[in-house]
Amino acid sequence: INIYKDENREEVLSTLTNQRNQELLEDGKPNLCLSDFIASVDSQKKDYVGAFTITTGTGLDRWINKFKADNDSYKALLLQTLADRFVEAFSGLLFDKIRIDWGYSIDKEQGIKPAYGYPTCPDHSEKRKIFDLLDVEANLGVKLTENFAMDPVSSVCGLYFANEKAKYFAVGEIQKD
Repeated sequence: INIYKDENREEVLSTLTNQRNQELLEDGKPNLCLSDFIASVDSQKKDYVGAFTITTGTGLDRWINKFKADNDSYKALLLQTLADRFVEAFSGLLFDKIRIDWGYSIDKEQGIKPAYGYPTCPDHSEKRKIFDLLDVEANLGVKLTENFAMDPVSSVCGLYFANEKAKYFAVGEIQKD
């Protein structure tokens, strides 16, 4: 998926690489890849993809460490769980706002919001491209570890697809070929 510098679409800033499902599927069922939900360059259609990184974990470590130091693992677990649920909820809320702002689906849920590390896009290393495009570290304070985990935890990074045919799928096992 090419990400262009501007509407002229002459300069590619980044290319998002996604994996295609490689399982032997029932007759007629396609092996999907996220790029299937974006118009091809050959089609001459302008298409769009959204990118996001969201966190509800800023300052969370301080409180979790305090609860653990106080031998209150229940509060630490509860706080982490709430932050994880809030980041997922905010991702959905932002997706609803984008569907309205983009004007493509006001009355019904359409499109998908796959996050890196989930079955549709399991390659965590693609987060680096999103972090660079959005200048996430400077703008949000979220950092990537050498293994592409996000710090703070309770953060999520992914893509928004508007295509009405977009659906979640599992890439599954990667074959040798």
